[in-house]
Amino acid sequence: MFKGTANNPSGKFSQILATVGGQENAFTASDYTGYFQRVVREHLPLLMEFEADRMTGLVLTDANVLSERDVVLEEYNTRVANSPDARLGEQVAAALYLNHPYGRPVIGWRHEIEQLDRADALAFYRGFYRPDNAVLVVAGDVTAEAVRALAAAKSSSDGK
Repeated sequence: MFKGTANNPSGKFSQILATVGGQENAFTASDYTGYFQRVVREHLPLLMEFEADRMTGLVLTDANVLSERDVVLEEYNTRVANSPDARLGEQVAAALYLNHPYGRPVIGWRHEIEQLDRADALAFYRGFYRPDNAVLVVAGDVTAEAVRALAAAKSSSDGK
């Protein structure tokens, strides 16, 4: 999700966020992936524009998908393959959760990761990264009414 869109090429989101003093990160859990930013209230409309664009217009090329797949493989090697306790944890979860998604590692099984390609990434993105499958959480020096108004303005401006 950090590779860019037609409207905001790779790196633009992070660069602008850093310019306004913001921070960003992402994480994946068993049930969801979270993307978060921290900025002052004045930059919330900009962030909501960026997130709406990423949710609907991500550009995935063979080059950026394959390079990210290699990053995931390296993460697998570092966090799982080279860690006996992590490997044991994978096997225990697989045994405890037979025929259930919790039996699959969040990062995936190595043989599955190795086979991922652009078509797989696009299918996953189109299947799960949709505004109707997302939860927006905004906390801090804002009101619920102001956030709703921003979301409604964005929805009416792009027809979503």
